Amino acid sequence: MTETPSQEDPEVEEIAADLRRERLLVTQALVAAGVVVVIVIVRELFLR
Repeated sequence: MTETPSQEDPEVEEIAADLRRERLLVTQALVAAGVVVVIVIVRELFLR
């Protein structure tokens, strides 16, 4: 066979790994935003 499939396999794995990292970053960003919102709301409640 040719070398092309063997060269594509690492690229496909790298793309899949990048997608997993991006999904993790999106999840972490949403959690961080949620934490900030909760902190701001709690702070406002205690300042009243």
